[in-house]
Amino acid sequence: MRNLAICKRFAVVAELSSAWRHAGWSVSEFREAGELSSLPERPSFVFDVNFHEELHAACVELGMPYLVWSFDSGVADAILRTAKKSLRSTDFFFLFNSQDVKRLSSYHQNVWHLPFSAGDEFMRAPGASPIKFDVLIVMNSYRDSVFLSEKRFEETLLASSDEFSRKKLVLIKNIMDEAVRRHADILSEDRMPLIVEELIAACGFNPFEENASQKDSLCQQYGQILSSRQRETCLRLIASGGRKVSLYGDRNWLEIANGLPNVSWNPPCAYSQLPDLYNAAKINVNLTQIQNLGSVPQRIFHLLAAGAFTLSNASEELESIFKGGVHLETFSSWSQLDDLVAYYLGHEEERLEIARRGHEEFLSRHRLANRLSFILKNTAL
Repeated sequence: MRNLAICKRFAVVAELSSAWRHAGWSVSEFREAGELSSLPERPSFVFDVNFHEELHAACVELGMPYLVWSFDSGVADAILRTAKKSLRSTDFFFLFNSQDVKRLSSYHQNVWHLPFSAGDEFMRAPGASPIKFDVLIVMNSYRDSVFLSEKRFEETLLASSDEFSRKKLVLIKNIMDEAVRRHADILSEDRMPLIVEELIAACGFNPFEENASQKDSLCQQYGQILSSRQRETCLRLIASGGRKVSLYGDRNWLEIANGLPNVSWNPPCAYSQLPDLYNAAKINVNLTQIQNLGSVPQRIFHLLAAGAFTLSNASEELESIFKGGVHLETFSSWSQLDDLVAYYLGHEEERLEIARRGHEEFLSRHRLANRLSFILKNTAL
């Protein structure tokens, strides 16, 4: 029997293990790279979600094929930064972000674009659950990134050895803060690097000098800050129309929810509870962070698998796979989001029909079985 070892660091691994077993594979789950040498069977390949440098290094040392499937952006940078010189013909990378694919493909041949998916455990028929929510938002929190960024800036500023260095750091922070402000209402494309370049040109001095990697890193970091603020704007906008919103998220969101009378806050629910939660909402709102607009986030597949009506910010990548107004609904501005929420809360039959078509599209093209077949075809395993 063919077998694989899968790194168990994310909740999604349960779905993946189940799908591989259903496809006839023996699956061993492990958590740390040091466990590979003591597995009961030598795996046909080691399966990693995203990329972990120490795990790749262990596979190189043990002569084991290594396969990555990513659901985070920036994976290509991590691979090239830490493992570029040790990449082998038995290293395979299936990346959900098209920009990551383009970047890594320049250095390694075994790279494919592969959106993520949802396991059969997520599947529910549209309308299977009694409606409990008008609008449901399951939040990620990036507020910790905001606090950490500010703390790091203060520490770096205090450690600066001269006045010129301090002034340069202040300019960098001012540029990044202004880029976030200017990007606040841009929802369907990542313009952060371009805005930063425009601001540098306007001030007539490049504080990054030749350090492009620092600029790229800050664009990623401040993209998370931007996403946190956009999520708060999204929540306030929907709640301001008098619609009842059920919010699931960590305690960072509790203080915000307490100031909005139409919002009920709930702590994060168990991963296994998400399908029924999604299915019980009239409208599920997804707001993809800007760094992931070159991909279709896993939540989209989870929502469609669960038979849920999905309302997401638009992107070229999303619309290349699913059709707005057919399989889900998309918005490109805050006013459009507000209008669509109001419209679909008042048009039940259209909402249910879109949910049904989205669910059927998932079943026909995007199940995990489809994804695993693609992986096996391109790895010849």
